[in-house]
Amino acid sequence: MKTSLSLFLFFLLILTKSIAQKYDFEYDSVGTKVAIKDVQSGKLISNYLYDDVEIYDQVGIVRLGKKYGIFDVNTAKTYCCDFDLIDEFDDLHYKGVKAIVKSRGKYGLIGLSKEIANLDIILPIKYKRIALSYDCNFLYLFQKGKKYGIFNLKNRKFVVPCIIESLSGVDLINDLLVIKNNKGKFGIYNLEAKELLIPKYESIALIDTSAHVFEVRLGKKSSIYDAKIEKFLVEPIEGILEINNFDNRFYMLRDEYRLNFVDTKTGKPLLAKDYNFSGWLNKNRYMSVEYKGKYGIFDFKELKLVVNCKYDDEHVIYDKERQYFD
Repeated sequence: MKTSLSLFLFFLLILTKSIAQKYDFEYDSVGTKVAIKDVQSGKLISNYLYDDVEIYDQVGIVRLGKKYGIFDVNTAKTYCCDFDLIDEFDDLHYKGVKAIVKSRGKYGLIGLSKEIANLDIILPIKYKRIALSYDCNFLYLFQKGKKYGIFNLKNRKFVVPCIIESLSGVDLINDLLVIKNNKGKFGIYNLEAKELLIPKYESIALIDTSAHVFEVRLGKKSSIYDAKIEKFLVEPIEGILEINNFDNRFYMLRDEYRLNFVDTKTGKPLLAKDYNFSGWLNKNRYMSVEYKGKYGIFDFKELKLVVNCKYDDEHVIYDKERQYFD
């Protein structure tokens, strides 16, 4: 019942598209059998063979008994009426049509184009499941056992092996695939099947939307990875790295209740681990900083301490070192 309802809704969607786009083919019926007819000429391009037909542009889905096949209206040929299900029937956008099919409990991916005289078996009918990616119409997730992999239809490459935990375990970000494997670890692959980061990280998050820069966490440490140049800009360091809104020369580094800054060019913290930037950056580019209960002043222009951490009270600095704040 569920399969029949799914097919009904699917065919209803196809029929709606056909009516809206005014294709030149429709079906005609005599008794219980259906044929395909050219609307303009009124001529039949198939015999009354089928139990059901739905037309999608230059291709039709036909049913013989309980089995489904594909009818090419350009050649008037019927292909492989042996499928139990034809799903995700859609344009390839750049060539032909594609469909996820099911036969004898297994799934595959087929294509049909003018350049190919027969059905193109893109993925053999041997998978437990095949699903179109949520993010992109040329990426397919295929299932073996309990794990998923990713197939790129454009270059016909298996870009990610069967290590993904679920259909939701992949994000397409700036032409990169951030995946979550069956052990709950994250990694990065490109669309050419290159593994950029091995799946071993607790999290991977894009932190610069204008580039390919990610914040990567492993245990209690964070690092910054640029996928475009395939290089870590900041090596693993204890704490959480974030974008710095007031000065893009630095990343913010938070470790429990401490705040430090990391130079984006060198990948090194501005001060040692025990320092804590505790105040606000003023117009002259100075900020108060604390070290083991003592307070001083850091110069963000010269990138150095201009007043050593010697004051017991942070508020005393503003009176004693007024020249930095006037």
